[in-house]
Amino acid sequence: MAALRLLDESPPGAGRPDLSLRRCAQLAGVSHAAPAYHFRSLAGLRLAVMAHGHAMLAAEMQRRLDRAGSDAHARLEAVCEGYVAFARAHPALYRLMMTDSADAARGADAKSIEEIAREGGRSYGILQLVCRPFRLPGRDPRDLEVMLWSLLHGYVSLFCEESGACVPFTGPVPGIAALLSALDMVETGS
Repeated sequence: MAALRLLDESPPGAGRPDLSLRRCAQLAGVSHAAPAYHFRSLAGLRLAVMAHGHAMLAAEMQRRLDRAGSDAHARLEAVCEGYVAFARAHPALYRLMMTDSADAARGADAKSIEEIAREGGRSYGILQLVCRPFRLPGRDPRDLEVMLWSLLHGYVSLFCEESGACVPFTGPVPGIAALLSALDMVETGS
């Protein structure tokens, strides 16, 4: 997709990605009217790109999960690392997905909005899956999902977005190991 190429070629730290129907048409080698016909508007293009980005994020998280084995901690770490790896590999796309969705949704058609919600839900669903074996003592199980998603998003926002490159790390995403040590396994009843 030409739009993804434009985003991946965006200079690090460039702020809002420079994405336009005309530039996408030029890169794709089609008439300047073709993207407008297909997506109807720049908002439609942005939503389609965001939906595709969420599918890519879910695929990266799932790829890491599939290689993690059966240990619940390893599975949770793998999904978290997949989230950060996606943001590191596609910083402009990540910024678009996480910061421009409200703007892009204005004036977009219902089908596009439904697609972005469905694809965005897939990556969150993977996180929910790996959080199930754990609980925070005395807390609703959904609290862990929200806290973990927030930790990941915060990590990427602080260390990946501004410069376009993530602060390198080895092992689990910083903060994840500490969070995991505070969790109880549901199965053990601890």
